[in-house]
Amino acid sequence: MVILGGLDLVKSSEGIETVSVSGHYKLISTSHKDIVSRYQKREKKYSHLSLKQFFEEKKQNIIPHFVGGSGQPCYPVSESYARTTLLINRPWSDHNPFERNKDWKRLFE
Repeated sequence: MVILGGLDLVKSSEGIETVSVSGHYKLISTSHKDIVSRYQKREKKYSHLSLKQFFEEKKQNIIPHFVGGSGQPCYPVSESYARTTLLINRPWSDHNPFERNKDWKRLFE
């Protein structure tokens, strides 16, 4: 599509950013917070957005690559895959967290 449109590859390409959803994060300076921390403490006006939607809202033209949390697709669906998929695609926050020990597969389906 870039070639057909006569566009420069660099200007038309989107970047990719790795986003860890494993719950383990590298130590970073307090002036910069990772997107998951920013999502967790987001303003009320963004409360209806999932992590993926929030990322896309904040970092336009960047493609998120979600890693960690045992997010490898499988069949039948595993609890860890269902949980990771829901963390990325369903709104949650400190005020409205996913309950612990849920039946993730049932909620996923």
